[in-house]
Amino acid sequence: MSTINSTLLTNVTPVISAVQPKWTPFLTGQAVVLGLSLFSNILVLIEFLRIPSRITPFTVYLIVLLLSNLLFLSVVPLTELSNQLYGRWWMGRAVCYLHNYFNGVGSGSQICIHVSISINRLWAVHYPISYKNNHNKKVALLTCLSAVIFAHVIGLPGCIMDIMYYGIDLKYGCHINYLAQVLWGKFENALLHILPLVLIIGAYVHLCINRVRRRRKIRESGSGKVSAGTSTEDGGKRKEAVRPFLVLSLTAVSVTVCWTPAVVYFAVIKFAGLWMPEWFFILSVMFYSMQALFDPWLFAVALLATNRKWCS
Repeated sequence: MSTINSTLLTNVTPVISAVQPKWTPFLTGQAVVLGLSLFSNILVLIEFLRIPSRITPFTVYLIVLLLSNLLFLSVVPLTELSNQLYGRWWMGRAVCYLHNYFNGVGSGSQICIHVSISINRLWAVHYPISYKNNHNKKVALLTCLSAVIFAHVIGLPGCIMDIMYYGIDLKYGCHINYLAQVLWGKFENALLHILPLVLIIGAYVHLCINRVRRRRKIRESGSGKVSAGTSTEDGGKRKEAVRPFLVLSLTAVSVTVCWTPAVVYFAVIKFAGLWMPEWFFILSVMFYSMQALFDPWLFAVALLATNRKWCS
């Protein structure tokens, strides 16, 4: 999702270049969050990869998401921070194209992988036998690849058209010219931001209701409970490095909290043509950028909780 540079959509005044970087409390906070996000994603990724038994069909989704987070963090927040520090875009056209690609398609890939986790749980719950027989690491990887391809199908045309026809002068900043691609902007916003958030929230609510009903039936039938780290949602007992529903619960809540302000902000702009207060934009950007920091720590909590058998 376009972040800080998106506020430049109607800006027609060239930015005054700054000779020296100007650190503010807000920019310092951004730098700290970026550093912590990169460190956390690398640390948790290594923790998953260092023990082969932790690489299961379900954790493939988490590993791919961590890699996607790292690619995004290495480009977009870093270049935007530099842009704000110097008061102008000084990194050239090629870096701007790279920034716009990861800001649109890259963030869309992250979102679609989150949706894949929700779809995975729906499959496991409603078609457990099929899930147990057909879901493996290869299928999980192909599912993640499909999510990334979908993000490219939706987001890449706008990036290409911007490069070929609609690119703005870099003295106004580096961002896709959404005003020249209004229809695509609405299409991209709906399919890569609004719809995924609705799907994640809807799937989680549905699975929670289903889980309550299933546990009620288990109690009524007198069935025993399953030990931590195994999933009865997968058509039988399957040892997992993390509890899938715990991961879904943690990420669904964090995604809802972190993404909703930004989704609302840009939906109001692109569909209603209304500009909301600047404080709401700053708040929405801060919350949205925190998701890449929360993901690894939530996965670490799920990993620790499963290993220590905190989950029943």
